[in-house]
Amino acid sequence: MAYRVLYAIFLWLVYFRRESILETVKFVKLIKKLCDDKKADDVLALDVRGLSDIADFFVIATGNSAPQVNAISGNVQKELSVLGINPSHVEGEREASWVVIDYFDVIVHVFYKETRKYYNLERLWGDAPRLG
Repeated sequence: MAYRVLYAIFLWLVYFRRESILETVKFVKLIKKLCDDKKADDVLALDVRGLSDIADFFVIATGNSAPQVNAISGNVQKELSVLGINPSHVEGEREASWVVIDYFDVIVHVFYKETRKYYNLERLWGDAPRLG
């Protein structure tokens, strides 16, 4: 009897996790669109599940100036807050060289182009599959 209960719980958890990942993928695609809305360059999403303990996905975008970096990060935060989704933490807005927006499972990195070249997160997380 206990085995059946444990098995049922296991199946529920697997289903819940699958549904959760599908929702997270939709969330990532929405963030990519919000970055594109402010003309971000080279917007990409990395699936870092199994590679990182801090998040499941990274979204990386580039702005060509400090005001554009702030516009991209501000648009993401503003549009998601309208949906009731607020980041747990935001860092780097004052400098506008690298803004990090933490949405728990998804971390958004908005770089100034020179800063992105320097840190090259795509190379650092080279084993991570890209999300289309």
